[in-house]
Amino acid sequence: MKRFPKIVDWGLSDYRTVYDRMRSFTSERSEDSKDEIWFCEHKPVYTVGASSPQPMFTQINNIPVISTDRGGKITYHGPGQLVCYPLFNLNHLGIYPKEFLLLLEKILLNTLQAFGVKGVLIEKCPGVFVEYQGGSGQFEGLAKIVSIGLKISRHCTYHGFSLNVNMDLSPFSKINPCGYQGLRLINLKELCPSADIFRVKSIVSEKLLDTASEH
Repeated sequence: MKRFPKIVDWGLSDYRTVYDRMRSFTSERSEDSKDEIWFCEHKPVYTVGASSPQPMFTQINNIPVISTDRGGKITYHGPGQLVCYPLFNLNHLGIYPKEFLLLLEKILLNTLQAFGVKGVLIEKCPGVFVEYQGGSGQFEGLAKIVSIGLKISRHCTYHGFSLNVNMDLSPFSKINPCGYQGLRLINLKELCPSADIFRVKSIVSEKLLDTASEH
């Protein structure tokens, strides 16, 4: 019998607390453990992925910097950004890690489309972009709206993605987001004034549950 993932909403949460819970859940789960989908907004924090050197500092402008074991480089999380951690056993879905990433990208593209926004994927740059005037280099005419960083342990996924809905984007100016100089970030609210984090969460939940039921 198909078992649908459990949805957990941690609300506005301290990053370290959720990170520790996520790693404990993943390390302690068995093959029969039910998958879960976690949502939250994080209190202001910079997180550094495993592909970046260990930071020499613990704060940037009084915002904590935390090293993690996810993929990717440095990014920022804060209120108004929807963070989703899909804690899935890939054996339950019958797919490989690359296929899971492709599924997430498809879900995010469809979520943006529900708000009348066309997302763009860039090869070797995980995440979702939108067309936006300005920029330079490989990101000319683009801005990033979704960041993705995953970790897989014993066929189980953790970490996930963050979608900028209506957040203060200024802390991104203090870093090279995702390791790219000049990369611009954008809020969904700027492209679709009626968008709010509750509606985005509802659509993402629906599409993740649909994905689980199809596999």
